[in-house]
Amino acid sequence: MKRQYIEKKLVKKLFPKRMDDSNKNDFGRLLVIAGSYPMSGALYLSSKAAMRSGAGLVYGVCVEKIKPIISSLMPEGIFYPAGSGDYISDETLDFVVDISKKNRFDILLIGPGIGNEKKINKTVIKIIKELNLPTVIDADAINALSNENDISFLKNIPTIVTPHTGEARRLVQENDEKLALEISSMTGGVCVLKDFRTYVTDSKSLFLIDKRNSALSKAGSGDVLAGIIAGIWAQSGQPAKAVSAQAGLPTPKRLRQAGKKNGFDLKTALNSAICGVYIHSLCGLAAREQYGKYSVLASDIIDLIPSAIKNIYEGK
Repeated sequence: MKRQYIEKKLVKKLFPKRMDDSNKNDFGRLLVIAGSYPMSGALYLSSKAAMRSGAGLVYGVCVEKIKPIISSLMPEGIFYPAGSGDYISDETLDFVVDISKKNRFDILLIGPGIGNEKKINKTVIKIIKELNLPTVIDADAINALSNENDISFLKNIPTIVTPHTGEARRLVQENDEKLALEISSMTGGVCVLKDFRTYVTDSKSLFLIDKRNSALSKAGSGDVLAGIIAGIWAQSGQPAKAVSAQAGLPTPKRLRQAGKKNGFDLKTALNSAICGVYIHSLCGLAAREQYGKYSVLASDIIDLIPSAIKNIYEGK
């Protein structure tokens, strides 16, 4: 399979357009299930990265112990406590199923910092199955998949799986791009395989970014990438007004108020993953230039997302 390198020209073409006669609902409702005690930062990093990348609304669910920390760090998000222990549990599952009935979530991001405890594996699988949303599966949620005998249910849900090579090899035993292709084929979705070079594939096409940067080898960097990808995907569904505009018709009032969307499919998943890894790489290089390759923090990457996106849509 021929590789295509991810460059600015491609990303500019794929990045979702932002209409000025829009509201926050038009740019997606993202549900993030992340964090544990004491890994509270994962929910903060992924949620803030998603909002910096353009998501209209970000809802976060975490265990009760860390909710006050997250709410104080990020007032722009909507955060719910669910579960009295250190890790997500069936308490979390019941709560998430309940709030999903009251909110029109477009995308689910699950996994950053939720922990490696065996008891949470079944909870992760149940959440993905019950919500049945287009899903970004990251970090510890990937480990939950590796402990499941049958993950064929994922083929019924648009997914983006974002493993580093260690997590990937718990699912399949292959090398480099073959590893990414096999995971994509196994899940029926998009795979973003993270290493010093990053592969993105839907098993039919293969994209590569090779901007080697040890400054990104820090805790939280992957949480930021997952948030960027989920944030881009959340705004990639087409609001009713965009669909109507393409047809040359006015938007019906009932649809305009509902913010109804479609288009959260594998095509927008692949496009979002391509754009996400490029922006993450661009921010990493800018952070390295500013702080040096030893001192970059994951939060530094987030702070540079606005200039990276501006560079894409304003640049030549």
